[in-house]
Amino acid sequence: GREAELFLSGPGIVGLAFAPSRSMILATTNALYRVDVAIQGRPLF
Repeated sequence: GREAELFLSGPGIVGLAFAPSRSMILATTNALYRVDVAIQGRPLF
C-alpha cells in the first residue's frame, strides 16, 4: 500500500467528494471548487 499524506487543508473546508471524472469537488463555507486529481471515485453500490 501507499503511505498517507496531507493533500489539502484549510479552515473553511466543510466537505469534499471524489467525482468519476478523476476530479475532486471541494466545498468551503463560501464556494464549490473542482480540483483535477488523479484519483478516480468509486460507486457506493
